[in-house]
Amino acid sequence: MAVLFNPHFTDVLKALIREYVCTRWRVLVRAGICMVISAACLVTSTKLIQPMVDDILIRKEAAQLFPISVAFFCTFVLKGLCDYGESVFLARFGQGVLTDLQVRCFRHIMHADIESFNAISTGDLISRLTNDVSQLRYMVTSAFIRIGKDTLTVLGLIGVAFHNDPELACIALVILPLVLWPGRKIGHRVRKIAAKTQNEMGEWSSFLAQCFQGIRIIKAYGTEACETDRAAGIMTRVYNLTLRSTQVRSIVHPLIEIVSGIATCLVVFIGGWFVIQGTRTAGALFSFLGALVASYRPLKSLLTLNALLQEGLSAAQRLYAILKTRPKIVDYAEAPLLPKSEGRLSFESVHFSYGSGFKALSGVSFVVDPGKKVALVGASGAGKSTLLSLLLRFYDPSEGRILIDGQNISKVTQASLRQALSLVSQEIFLFDDTVRANIAYGCPEASLQTIQEAAQAAAAHEFIKDLPQGYDTPIGENGGNLSGGQRQRLSIARAMLKNAPILLLDEATSALDGRSEQKVQQALNRLIKGRTTLVIAHRLATILDADEIFVLDKGRLVERGKHDDLLAHGETYARLYTSQTFQRE
Repeated sequence: MAVLFNPHFTDVLKALIREYVCTRWRVLVRAGICMVISAACLVTSTKLIQPMVDDILIRKEAAQLFPISVAFFCTFVLKGLCDYGESVFLARFGQGVLTDLQVRCFRHIMHADIESFNAISTGDLISRLTNDVSQLRYMVTSAFIRIGKDTLTVLGLIGVAFHNDPELACIALVILPLVLWPGRKIGHRVRKIAAKTQNEMGEWSSFLAQCFQGIRIIKAYGTEACETDRAAGIMTRVYNLTLRSTQVRSIVHPLIEIVSGIATCLVVFIGGWFVIQGTRTAGALFSFLGALVASYRPLKSLLTLNALLQEGLSAAQRLYAILKTRPKIVDYAEAPLLPKSEGRLSFESVHFSYGSGFKALSGVSFVVDPGKKVALVGASGAGKSTLLSLLLRFYDPSEGRILIDGQNISKVTQASLRQALSLVSQEIFLFDDTVRANIAYGCPEASLQTIQEAAQAAAAHEFIKDLPQGYDTPIGENGGNLSGGQRQRLSIARAMLKNAPILLLDEATSALDGRSEQKVQQALNRLIKGRTTLVIAHRLATILDADEIFVLDKGRLVERGKHDDLLAHGETYARLYTSQTFQRE
């Protein structure tokens, strides 16, 4: 097949064979045995045509009637059983390969760092794990059946044809190359179309994810018709590509029919002349024609298989592109666990730039003593959230170090580091699960009593009791059945249950109304107690009680101190505070 020599897919083929085919060889051997027997049965049935015609129909030998009839029956029964076994074994093989590959890709994505994850759109990732896997599933479960069984069948039937009549066989096969070159060209075109189609399906998945997540904005701005037009545009492009692919692949069928017609015509004419001349028996000609006609279907299947392989391997290539990405944030070999933390934080001359080259932090240094509440303030883009991302080790500093209790966080395992940190963000994320499961997320062994205690501390127990099924109530996608304040209190309860010594609050109350903010702030005050806390606050009135305030400006730490001292200093913080006070008035 042309695809086997296609440089675009050589590495993918080698990887699939090495990692999946070789590890499941026993199932393939069983399927192969069934294929061989099934192909042999078909070949045998064509071979039985000659004695049936010559001995029964022409010579009228009644003694041959029963054994030849039983032979036909046995070959068809055995072929049916082997076809069943072949399908089952290959389905087990194909589904096993795809399940392993799907899980492997998902595990790789889950362990990728944030930068690698953000390099591919969410919709494209979903498309690769769904649409591309479906395409690959069709290739594995169908192509392997056809490439094995049909090859054996064609070879067996060609063997019968040459055994019966080498001259007629050469005449029939001499025109076969007429379809091989077009088949190669068709496969090349199908590969290009398949790659474009898969990219369009990735864009479609991204578009759907954005629309469903932003449905409120779409309705608020009355852009339903605009988004529908965009959807129609994408699907029209997918329609056109799919139609082109079908048109290109379908060219093979009339080509094969024409070639088959020419071959059959020649065999009937020349073979019939041989029978008339008495150099061939009618049974031999019928047996030859039976083998020839029977070979057309598997031969057609093999010649169209290239297009199927091109599409499937194009999908596999996109899946392996995920697996080839290597995270930049990795644990060092034999990295130790972070010891139980007291909560002392140290930033030492930390510099950081994002991939775009934007300098987010420049030489930031500060220390936070255990149990202290420190606020990070500054204009948008000053570097506040970047500091939290570095502390969570979503990224590593370009220069400098971050330490917890004197331990460099890049030298310990990521799992133990994040176990020492709890994050409560304004971007609340809840899973489409029950209240209980969302509070206990990350602590699945937690008892209902400890979950309830965390909910009470987060001022969430009262509203949870009023839900239809209490703690077992499903909350919908991202807590869509709850108010903003209720969702935030569940996220606080989750942090309460984790009980980490270091707490990170990223503008946790900025999106709430006054009443909800009051309840959430009370819950946060209970959560903060006894923990080292870093607070990012847009509204400066919420951090007046901070033990220390760090003021960032364009990635630099420009001021630090208590609220009154900074206000008296009259610099950046004072201007921010005065500006907010003026806006409230």
